[in-house]
Amino acid sequence: MTNTLIDRLSEFVNENLPLMVNMGVSVESYDSKELVIQAPLSLNHNDKGTGFGGSLYCLCVMDAIGLAFMKCFEHGIDPDLVVGRAEIEYKAPVNSKNIQARSVSPDDKQWDEFFRDYEEFGKAAISLESHIHENGSVAVTFRGRFAIIGER
Repeated sequence: MTNTLIDRLSEFVNENLPLMVNMGVSVESYDSKELVIQAPLSLNHNDKGTGFGGSLYCLCVMDAIGLAFMKCFEHGIDPDLVVGRAEIEYKAPVNSKNIQARSVSPDDKQWDEFFRDYEEFGKAAISLESHIHENGSVAVTFRGRFAIIGER
């Protein structure tokens, strides 16, 4: 089932998000608790040879909203999701050949509330985080609030 979910997310990205395609974004892994996506530094560097801030931001947004997509897919929902709020903190340069963003799922209670609100009100929101590590330390922290506003 996980590969099918990954295929669905990859198909959505390829059909609807040309920026992600041009960045070379791909899903590395998903296990219901964590989504890891990656993009090559060769397509996402700045003039210093490190990860371009705009690319790192986009990768983190895609990772976090991708986690929301996956959780919705698991619940039989093909979601129409939007970003409601976003902030990012760049703590260190990113030099990895393959830049990886990692979102860890909030606890089940938060997801239960999210899906309950969606069933009751036809919309819901959840806060999610994504991180990029470099040399064993957090180099980038992204926090966002994502809303489901319907189904596709």
